[in-house]
Amino acid sequence: MVREFFTSRADGNLALHVGDDPEVVSRNRATLASRLALPENNVKYMNQVHGNHVEVVDKNSQIVTADALFTRERDIALVVLVADCIPILLHSRNAIAAAHVGRQGLIKGILNNVVNHFHQLGEREIHATIGPAICASCYEVAPEMYREVVADFPACATNEKLHSLDLLAGAQAQLKSHNVTMKTLNKCTRESSDLYSHRADSKAGRFAGVISLHSIDFSNQKSSIGYWLAKEARGKGIGTVAAELITEYGLMTMGFRRIDALVVVDN
Repeated sequence: MVREFFTSRADGNLALHVGDDPEVVSRNRATLASRLALPENNVKYMNQVHGNHVEVVDKNSQIVTADALFTRERDIALVVLVADCIPILLHSRNAIAAAHVGRQGLIKGILNNVVNHFHQLGEREIHATIGPAICASCYEVAPEMYREVVADFPACATNEKLHSLDLLAGAQAQLKSHNVTMKTLNKCTRESSDLYSHRADSKAGRFAGVISLHSIDFSNQKSSIGYWLAKEARGKGIGTVAAELITEYGLMTMGFRRIDALVVVDN
C-alpha cells in the first residue's frame, strides 16, 4: 500500500540546515515517524544539492547526497524537503520515489533519471503527485536566465516581459513525455502562509513531501470505510464520484478482490 502526503508549517520545520534548534527539528522528525507508524531510522532523508542523482535506498541506508530517493522496499518512507522547489512523489505498483525539483534539477534531468529507475525494473505504469511549489507569477528570474531555460524547456515560458518561469509546467511536460499520470495540488508556497517559502523568507524552514510503501497481510482480513454527505452536498453527484474513487483505490492500489457496499439512503 502506498501512502503519501505533504506537511505544513503546523508540522514544524524538518530541515537541519536552516539554523533552527537541532533538538526541535529532531522532535519534529520523530513526530513525523510516529505519524507514519515507522521507526525513525526507516524514514529516509537526503542532502539535496539541486542535482540529478537518484539514490536507491533500503532500511539500512544512511543520509545520502541526492535529489531523489527510490526504493522497492516495504515499510520505509522517503522524504523530500522544500520551500519553493517542487516536491514530486512517484509510485508504481512495486516501487516509490521522492524527488526534489527546482530550476537546476529540472534542467539537469532529475525527473528523467527518476522515471528511468522505474523503467529499469519494468515498471511502466507510474503515477506522480506534484506538491505545493512556487507558482509562475512568483518566480521572476533575470531575463538572461529566463531565455536560457525557455530555450531548452519551452513549457516553462510565461512571457519575456515578465521573465517568470513556470517550473510546474516544465515538470508536468517532462512527466507527460514519459506517460506518467499525475495529480497536481496547485498551491503556491510564496502565497500560502501555512507553507514555508524561501523567496518570502530566506531563513524559512522546510516542509516535506512524504511517500511510503507498506506491506499488508491480506489473509482473512477485512476493512471498512464510511462517508456521509451533508444535505447541501446532495444531488450533485459527489457520492457517485466518491464511490468510484474508493472502488478504484481498493481494487487497483490495495489489491482487494471483493468490495461490498451498504448504502443507507434514509440516513
